[in-house]
Amino acid sequence: MLRNLRILTQPAIIASAIATVFLFGIQRLGVLEPIELKVFDQMLLLRTDLSPDPRILVVGVSEKDLQKLQQWPLPGKILDRLFSKLEQYQPRVIGLDIFRDLRVEPGHDQLLKHLQQSDRIISVCKYSDSVNSPTPPPTGIEPEQVGFSDIVTDTDDIVRRNLLLLKPESGSPCATPYSLGLQVVLHYLGNVQPKFSSAQGEFQIQ
Repeated sequence: MLRNLRILTQPAIIASAIATVFLFGIQRLGVLEPIELKVFDQMLLLRTDLSPDPRILVVGVSEKDLQKLQQWPLPGKILDRLFSKLEQYQPRVIGLDIFRDLRVEPGHDQLLKHLQQSDRIISVCKYSDSVNSPTPPPTGIEPEQVGFSDIVTDTDDIVRRNLLLLKPESGSPCATPYSLGLQVVLHYLGNVQPKFSSAQGEFQIQ
């Protein structure tokens, strides 16, 4: 007992304990977070560039496109024609990262019918936040064909993480628990069932 007491009173042990508590306290207060985030950013920049995945096609809307069309948001007719062309190549899934909660003519009803009948197209919605009200998905689209686009930013207003799941808000028109990216992945993989493990509550796709 006396020997153990002597060990605890050793200066090195006491100093180590104080330093540990001090650093833990600083970390809990977030004092080191800006430095940690900068180091994290630099580590990402040092990674080897990844080549594009040939299974993924990104169709974007450039400034040149907008100048040619002279209209934004894109009219329903344009999006409907785009989906028809893409579906000729029989993709497993198409993610639409453009809000279509309001009518944009010409061709709105035509696009809406296309979205409602397609089991390949995943539409997007958004939950409410401290500034904006929720953005609903296109009319008549089931939650299974919708993913949310909400994101989180760090203290320096930079996006470094991506939300996968959110608990649907009561009465919200955006009623899907899955993000747009996760919905696209689940539809691409096919017959898989996401679930949480009973032991540690980890999200699993099987």
